[in-house]
Amino acid sequence: MVNRYTSYDRRNYEQSPWLFAGIAILSFGSWLYGYLSSIGFPVYGEINAAPLWNTFCQILTNKNIAYLTGFLLMLGGAFLLQKSNYELGIIREKTLLPLFMNVFLISTNPNFFPLNPASFGVFFLIVAMNQLLMSYHDPDARSAAFNCSFIIALGSLLWVHILWFIPLFWHGMYRFRTLTLKTFLASLTGAMTIYWFLLGWCVWTHDFSPFSVLSSLFKIQIITFAYTDVVNWTGIGVVVVMTLVSVINVILHDKDDVQRTRQYLYHLILFGVWSFGLAVLFAQSADEFLQVACIPSSLLIAHFFALVQHRFARWTFYCLLLVILVILSLRLWSF
Repeated sequence: MVNRYTSYDRRNYEQSPWLFAGIAILSFGSWLYGYLSSIGFPVYGEINAAPLWNTFCQILTNKNIAYLTGFLLMLGGAFLLQKSNYELGIIREKTLLPLFMNVFLISTNPNFFPLNPASFGVFFLIVAMNQLLMSYHDPDARSAAFNCSFIIALGSLLWVHILWFIPLFWHGMYRFRTLTLKTFLASLTGAMTIYWFLLGWCVWTHDFSPFSVLSSLFKIQIITFAYTDVVNWTGIGVVVVMTLVSVINVILHDKDDVQRTRQYLYHLILFGVWSFGLAVLFAQSADEFLQVACIPSSLLIAHFFALVQHRFARWTFYCLLLVILVILSLRLWSF
């Protein structure tokens, strides 16, 4: 009997170019509507935001450039995610679903338009994650450890809360058996390099205010139902439930993948839990953490729909797209 989970059918609905074209048109249409309605523009800085981000907001006064920057960051991150999936075999079937799911999840949430500090953070985290996954079982991966922390610390100049993901990468190094004293010190050096340069700049300008933003890392504000409206909560809930279904599927079919792929998938699960957990702890930055959560969610959801091949999964996929579109329409109607 053919295993419904592992069988490959060249006529799978996920592989249909028409479906991918439809998702691309819907995603681009969302960005176009946001552009025409100026959703999220102008881009504002905040008192507790990184000084570099506030400076960037003062410069970014052109709507065309703002939307183009946000769109290119999203697209670049999605392509890097797809590249990592192909090179590392996170999903054992050849599929474009990770790319299109990531684009779809971000494009259908107006809170991410046109860009915010996490737009850069997501891009930096995908680059760092690729470095981490590539160092699998390499105890001498000092350059990868340095690069991961260096990239994350560089992203913290725009979004300081990205620093909370460094411990997650340390755990990943431990899980992938690359965590040694040398790689740990290399990781610390990568983060410190950015802040040594920042300290030098502060001494040169006699302005140490860039370091004051670090205190916001510990300003915990638990999220409440007043964070947003019912429609937005429903959208978040749909993605969370679908991600949980994908996680359960990974756990139940644990032995169907090779050990390396299992390690990658379990790290992605922790990545998702970590992102959603930080969104709960830091309500003032919940939108940013939810945008980061699209990284593991898109990969896990794509993993589920690429490998589970039966009619129920097919209609669940169609319903997921439809529900998210309905929620998007209701949210855009309120703008």
